[in-house]
Amino acid sequence: MSITKYFTKEGRIAGLAITDAALRLVLLEKKIKAGIKLTAYREEKLSEGDVVGGKVVNRQNFTRSVKALLKKTRSKINYAVISLPADESFARIASFPPTLRGEKLVDSIKLMADFQMPEKPDKIFVDWQLGPDPEKNEALLCSINRDVADPAIDSLAEAGLRVVALEIAELSAARAVRNEPEPLLALSKNGGAIVISTIQNNFLRLLHVINAPGADARFVGAEVEKIAKYSDSLDRPVKNLAVIGDWPPGLGGKLPLKQSPAPLVDIAGLESLGAIEPWLPALGAALRGLIPRENDNLISLMRVGTEAAYKQEKAIVFTRVLSRFTVAFSIFLTAAFFATWLLMQKVQANFNQQIKNYIAMPITADANLLEKKAGDFNSLVALTLGYYQSEVRWLPVIDELKSIGSSTVALTSVSLVAPDQPITLTGSALSRPDLNDFKQSLEQSALFRDVNLPLENLEKKNNIPFRITMFIENPADLYPKNP
Repeated sequence: MSITKYFTKEGRIAGLAITDAALRLVLLEKKIKAGIKLTAYREEKLSEGDVVGGKVVNRQNFTRSVKALLKKTRSKINYAVISLPADESFARIASFPPTLRGEKLVDSIKLMADFQMPEKPDKIFVDWQLGPDPEKNEALLCSINRDVADPAIDSLAEAGLRVVALEIAELSAARAVRNEPEPLLALSKNGGAIVISTIQNNFLRLLHVINAPGADARFVGAEVEKIAKYSDSLDRPVKNLAVIGDWPPGLGGKLPLKQSPAPLVDIAGLESLGAIEPWLPALGAALRGLIPRENDNLISLMRVGTEAAYKQEKAIVFTRVLSRFTVAFSIFLTAAFFATWLLMQKVQANFNQQIKNYIAMPITADANLLEKKAGDFNSLVALTLGYYQSEVRWLPVIDELKSIGSSTVALTSVSLVAPDQPITLTGSALSRPDLNDFKQSLEQSALFRDVNLPLENLEKKNNIPFRITMFIENPADLYPKNP
């Protein structure tokens, strides 16, 4: 299951056929080994005038009927492929040169759809799909009036059912007919409209809508004969006729073709439906519901095509999942904050209570003596710390002078007053170059600065007495650090 199906719960897509007289809902299930199985089917009769010519007229009654149908099903169904009567629709096959392929073919189909439809583009929904035989390079163009499609979609949404795709009944029924090369002429009737269609290889090749409320058997037979003769121009003649929807028994009459049940795809459990013909559009719509949404490029007569709708839904699902995660994470953080706050309040209350208990305890003589000893100890610690912090560590200075000294320079005295006061060195050097070397060593030391050697006893060349003054570079380094 894809992530979109997981979050939108769209795994169950039913087929819903709408006629002027009834609603028929079918739910199929596809198993890897068992094949396709009929899992649910329900029918709800409509009051006269609620739907006329496939158009929802009384939306309130229609919505109530849809809710009653879903309640009968006892299965949670949120999505459906709907099938509408072809009373206000149009379909035709368009053939193109064999060399026209790819994007050029798509552009040609769209151009033909703009100019070959019987109504203006703002009054209809148009879509197309390629034929089953690539060699023929043909496409089926189909349209339906917007004032028929929109009320049905909006009414179903009010009833809690989202439309995945919308198609006419003949397209749905063609999907339920077994894939065979022999063409089949099909009859259906909705209200005052008679629809004659030709199906071959699961593909609707011809659609003929006759708005004749008072049609009799002779009229129907004549129309069937005309369509059969037209179909003889196809690669195979039409020999069989079948009913694929509602059909009054009295309109059968003597038809020019042999009437037989339509050959159906293999679906387990169809015998429970009884008469199959009225259920074919709903079965075909339910079969489409088994196609993965990302692979559904069939005709859908809605505001947005199936491919664009699927992309939009994936974006909506991602946004919805992200928002749900954000809300859930925010709730978690809020709950964690309040839980921590309550815990801290409880800890603080316990601590305050313990302090109150300690304060309320009577003070004994031993406690007073212990308090006096603690005060004396703290005073002694403070005095010792003062002595410790005021004591100067002259050892680094002495060690530095030892490392700089040599056998040619003898120090007779070192005056160390305070770290921020000058240090005075007195002594004698074996020669004047030795004295200069000693001064340079002091200047290069990182511990001393401002080394000063007065020019005295210039006449002497050996055993030269000297007096040097200098300062500590960082006096604070000679004091101990705070413990």
